[in-house]
Amino acid sequence: MSRVIISCGYQRASGGLEYLSMLQATLQLNQRLLDEIINYIIIFLIVILALRVVNIPLTLFTFLGGAVAIGVGFGAQNLLNNFISGFIVMAEQPIKIGDSNAPAKE
Repeated sequence: MSRVIISCGYQRASGGLEYLSMLQATLQLNQRLLDEIINYIIIFLIVILALRVVNIPLTLFTFLGGAVAIGVGFGAQNLLNNFISGFIVMAEQPIKIGDSNAPAKE
């Protein structure tokens, strides 16, 4: 009877240690994530401040951003068109396994 109690206690204690270990790893990951976010915010603020110091207007970046967005939109349109065409070909199944593209012999 005492062996069963001891083994159950050991299993609970080891499970608790595993939980604490996982919790500590999660907290370390969250701390690193928070550090990275803070670093990016600081870099962003430094860049904005530097642009204001050298008197570069931020509207220039909105114009360039709009031009890039239009270019990406045209590229995505072609990609999406090919993606939908692939689904149509899969649904219609005009080509089956075993079909060949060799010309027919006359």
